[in-house]
Amino acid sequence: MENVFHCDDTKRTDLTMTTKREILIIGTYGIDIFYGINDEMEKHNCLTFTTTSSKIALEYLQNRSFDAIIMNLEPDGKGGIAEIELLSSIAKSRLQQNAVCLGVSAHYPITLPTDKLSRHLNILAGWLTLPVKPDVLANHIVELIESPHSLSIKDKK
Repeated sequence: MENVFHCDDTKRTDLTMTTKREILIIGTYGIDIFYGINDEMEKHNCLTFTTTSSKIALEYLQNRSFDAIIMNLEPDGKGGIAEIELLSSIAKSRLQQNAVCLGVSAHYPITLPTDKLSRHLNILAGWLTLPVKPDVLANHIVELIESPHSLSIKDKK
């Protein structure tokens, strides 16, 4: 099920208009990483796109520029990581070079299988281990987007 949640772009912070941020959350491999995050992101003036389909995720990645991309990365049961090829698409996409990319999993990254495509894990600015609290996740996403440090995909490659 794909959803687009619109944020109220009339909210003001310090009497000036804030810029609407666009967030993509890719939740493949049957784990619900969406619970509560959309409401929390709205509080931060964000437009949140969610999908459980790698095909739709690729369409978003090819047609929109995101400020942050959060992607579920789980073992695929075949010695690799499910949907790891999406990381390759993200890394190569000119539209996503300024995005901050986070991995999320029920596993610690050290326990995930490695394969030839896992070299793209280096584009991740961070890793979240499930479960995550939606309010904490939303705050961290905004902090990472606004960070003065080099956390974007182009900086991580």
